[in-house]
Amino acid sequence: MTLKELREKNELTQAAFAKALGVSSSLISSIESGAKQMTDKVADKVLEVYDVVSETAEKAEGKAGKAKGSLEKNRPKIRKTAEKVKKQVESTAKEAATLAEETFGAPEEAAKAESMNKTELIKKVAEENNLSQKAAAALVDSILGTIVDTVAAREPVSLPGFGSFSVKHRDARQGRNPATGETIEIAASDVPVFKAAKAFKEKVN
Repeated sequence: MTLKELREKNELTQAAFAKALGVSSSLISSIESGAKQMTDKVADKVLEVYDVVSETAEKAEGKAGKAKGSLEKNRPKIRKTAEKVKKQVESTAKEAATLAEETFGAPEEAAKAESMNKTELIKKVAEENNLSQKAAAALVDSILGTIVDTVAAREPVSLPGFGSFSVKHRDARQGRNPATGETIEIAASDVPVFKAAKAFKEKVN
């Protein structure tokens, strides 16, 4: 190879090398530019999300403040409603207590009545009257049955020294549902009533 050919080959090689360097530099610049654009887009998106979150948090805080303000503003009304419901419940409880007392007697009398059941009453009657348990049971059943049938026929039964059994009519009225406070209609009804005689009351006292 002559010196001239060698020089020409060297020049071609240098030109190719320079061209390759140019392509690499261009590629690197493109990559760097693309990376920067991508980074800017990500940063913008992050800032956008941050703004949305901040705005949502501010709105939520505002709503919470309004709710608290509304609660404070309506506190007297809520308390008044609660007191009204409480009175309605107490009124219904008193009505129920009155009805129970008229039907079964005062709570103290009911408690005392529960201390002796029918079996014990029959046993007591049998012992005090020299009767068999069967005869005493028949006697007690007959007395109680007669009282029930007579009162059911709307005829009072009066037992001097003991008391009287009768029927009391209760007119239809309005009441309150203790669970909801809702007004309800209570139908008219007839209830059996026992009134202790004076001697009975004095002995109890």
